[in-house]
Amino acid sequence: MKNIRTEFEFVRITVHAAALILVMSFNTTLAQSNVETTQSATVEFPNQASVPIVLRKLHREMPNVERKDTISEMYGPLVEAANNGNIASARFLGKALRSCISAFPTQAKLDAAISILRNDGVRTYGDERESVQLNHGVDISGMEQVMRRQFELCMGITKEQADSAIDWSRSAAERGDYSALRDVVKFLGETNESFNLWHQAWNQGHVTAAQELVYYYRYGVGLDNDAGPDHYLAYLYQLIVIKIQSLEHGSTATVPGSPGRLISDEYESALTAMVGLLGPGEQQKAEAEAARILADNKNCCLVRRLPL
Repeated sequence: MKNIRTEFEFVRITVHAAALILVMSFNTTLAQSNVETTQSATVEFPNQASVPIVLRKLHREMPNVERKDTISEMYGPLVEAANNGNIASARFLGKALRSCISAFPTQAKLDAAISILRNDGVRTYGDERESVQLNHGVDISGMEQVMRRQFELCMGITKEQADSAIDWSRSAAERGDYSALRDVVKFLGETNESFNLWHQAWNQGHVTAAQELVYYYRYGVGLDNDAGPDHYLAYLYQLIVIKIQSLEHGSTATVPGSPGRLISDEYESALTAMVGLLGPGEQQKAEAEAARILADNKNCCLVRRLPL
């Protein structure tokens, strides 16, 4: 899992924002709480404890706003809808405006940045973040297209509007939008507030939030009072996640791009590595507590997919 936000993540975020504008169908409206399918399952823990759960796949609402070529053309209708309580519009504003923070404000500055990219292999940004020396083999032409499209999408958006991105994301997150909560964490970085937001999301039933907690506990980032790594809780939450994801993916699913590697084997390897960091008797104690924590979470479990 990540520690420093890599160049790949910056590009992925930018491409995602661009794709969001280009391909999203704005005429689809689904309630934020609309669960299309549920599936009952049972989680079996090593200590013989069995916890019944309901796997739920949650579909997000899409902004019911006419699609335009630039964010600025949609800005007014999106703001109006968000202020009238439409969570999807607030989430979308946060995500789209976030991509504009690092966009170049003028054609001349964009052209200068592309020249640096071509000649030196260095990716620069329109804000104050550090430039990045790209690794050998990175698709320079693809990167250039991303920069140009980002500029086009963000034309007409002021710095003040772009800087309001986190406020819109917070607005949606506070009303229960998980995608917006993830966007807020991207703004905050690995802080105590982010740690608390991941706990909030796990309490709401989001399994991927528990995976984020594994990272925070394992490396001691964002914990209260700078307590340092907590390998016991890292193992506990990793066990919960793996048990649920094993149900989600099944026993025969393979790692994407690696047909010979079973996801279940990867899970077991991850757990085995973490066991070595535990003290005497802590593995059995963590297994028992993991079952209790899962049973106590009455909102679990929101997942990305349901078993076939």
